[in-house]
Order: sequence, then structure tokens, then C-alpha cells
Amino acid sequence: MSKPHNFKDTSQAADVAPALSRREFLKRTAVGTALGATIGAAVLSQAQNAQAAPAPAANAANAPKLPQRVLGKTGVMVSMLGFGGGSRFLVKGDDAAAADRAIAQLNRAVELGITYFDTADSYGRDRKSERYYGLGLEAHRKNIFLATKTGKRTYDGVMKSVEESLKLLKTDHLDLIQMHDVGPRDTLENWEKPDGGLTALRKLQDQKVVRFVGFTGHQQAEVHKKVLETLTFDTVLMALNASEHKPFGEVALPVAVEKRMGIIGMKAMRGTAGEGKGKATPAELLAWSWEQPVATVIVGMETIEILEQNIELARNWKPGQVNVAALTEQLRPHVTSAQLGWAMPGYRDSFA
Repeated sequence: MSKPHNFKDTSQAADVAPALSRREFLKRTAVGTALGATIGAAVLSQAQNAQAAPAPAANAANAPKLPQRVLGKTGVMVSMLGFGGGSRFLVKGDDAAAADRAIAQLNRAVELGITYFDTADSYGRDRKSERYYGLGLEAHRKNIFLATKTGKRTYDGVMKSVEESLKLLKTDHLDLIQMHDVGPRDTLENWEKPDGGLTALRKLQDQKVVRFVGFTGHQQAEVHKKVLETLTFDTVLMALNASEHKPFGEVALPVAVEKRMGIIGMKAMRGTAGEGKGKATPAELLAWSWEQPVATVIVGMETIEILEQNIELARNWKPGQVNVAALTEQLRPHVTSAQLGWAMPGYRDSFA
């Protein structure tokens, strides 16, 4: 029997596990051509109770702690459920009441134990997501891990974007800045030139304006693999969906594991939550994602009610809760790009 992947969490004193070789990772995870057998993880919570009602606010202090995992080679602990600042968060609107709802949700997320907060310079008209984050998270800044992204690829463009992010987020530093939406049109060899965007990010890291540097994407797993093999980053944010419609888990994930990257999952439920063919419950979809060697899974949540439901799923998750291979085989034949908006050419989250 192979050893389980050793996630470090706040209930254990174990050190971070050494990186798995790519061959060993594939051996542990592949069943046929699918991302198969469960990647074990340390027990992070109590027995499954996916249908449990959200804990009332008054009892939050007595509720089980939200489990945390180590963000790869960064060594930082983050909540295994991350807060997404994209389209689902921004459905609240643009008026003062919408801002109040956004701030209330952010405060509730912190209260319930979420520490990882994700946003981007392109999320919402006039960077609305970053503005809401600045309003809602400034008071919690010392207790959270704040990540944003830049769509710029030049030195000057990145510098200006990060300057605006710091202003809107009301902070003097970022925990993570990421090259956003890396795809086949990117010319990687230009990034490290004197006028390149990665040169700017590394300078900001040297100046301690940003702690860590990463990249994101959901277009092509092969592009992620190329970036991981040719450039040095601290983290990677990739689409990891139980349907494996785009095979990031098969193509890019093993390389990220081998390099001990801080791995962040996204698109866990987008287009696959529900009933019928090509669908599964939120509990099943999130459980599938948490079986992967990820530090956190970013989820967009429209309301406090949905936030609380997902918090309960994270608190009650345990390894083996879902059959990874079986769920993938159940979904894979029925899920199409049309069903997954994020898989369509030209998709960009939160453009308005």
C-alpha cells in the first residue's frame, strides 16, 4: 500500500512531506486514463455530515475549526476552503447596499475561519472586487492570506497594476501576486527580459512588497506544464474539476507536486453542481477536490448562506469520503465545454 500524501494541518505536528516524483504521483493517482485512486491526506476534520445545517453565528466559537493545509514550499498555512472574489461574489451589484452585503460576507468568512482570499485586477468594473476586499478585509489584514492577480505582461504594466491593487486593497503588501490567465498566446521567454512582467514581480518580491509569486490559468494544461518546467514560481492556481474535462490533474498537477509548488484549485463546482447527467452534489465535488494535493480550493460564493454551507463541508470532510475515480468516470462522458463556461475559448471571469 502506498503512503498517503502528507498534508500538514494545524492538528498535527508532522513536517511537510518531501515532494513525490512525477512517476510515483501518476502511479498513485492514475486508474486507466483517468485521474484515479484517491490521494490520501491527513485527517483534517471529524466524520462526514455533508447535509448538516450551517452553524448559527452565535455558536461559531464552539464550532470545529476550519482545517488548514500548507501552501507547498512557501510553508504558510492556509484554510483548505478559499474565498473567491470573482463573478459569483460580484453578483451582488454595484450600489451601496451591494457593498454592505459584500463586506458582511467577507467578515463572516473571516469569522468562520477562512484565511485565503483570492481576487484579481480584472474582477469587476473598475476593479470592484479589489475595492470590496479593501473595505471588508482591512481590519483583518494581519490574520489573512491575501492574493491578487495581474493580467499585465510588461514590467511597467505589472508595476502600475500592483500599485493600484495595494491602494484598493488598503494594504502595504500582498501575500501573493499571480500572472493571471496564462494561455497559449503567452510568450514565456519575454517574461524574464528587463521589460518583462516576471522581472517586475521578482523585483517586488525582493522589495518585500509581495511575499510570493505565482501564476494561474484554466485554458490549456499543456501550457501550465510548460510554465512549471521552465520558470520558477512559488504557487500555481489551476482548474481542477471532478469531470477532468480539461486534464490539468493528469498533465500539469504531477509536475507541480514534484516541484513542491503551493497548489491552489479552482473551478471545483462551476457547471457541474446539480442533478442529472454530468452533475454531482457540492459535497461530492468539493470532496473530490480536497482529495487532490492542493493547499486550498477557491470557491465563489454568492451569499452568506452558501458560504456557511461550504464551511460545514470543509469542517466535516475526511479522506476517502468520495471515490475519486468513480466520480470522474461518472461525469467525464457527459460534461462538455458548453456546460463549463470557463472552458470556452475567450472566457475571462468577472469581466463587466
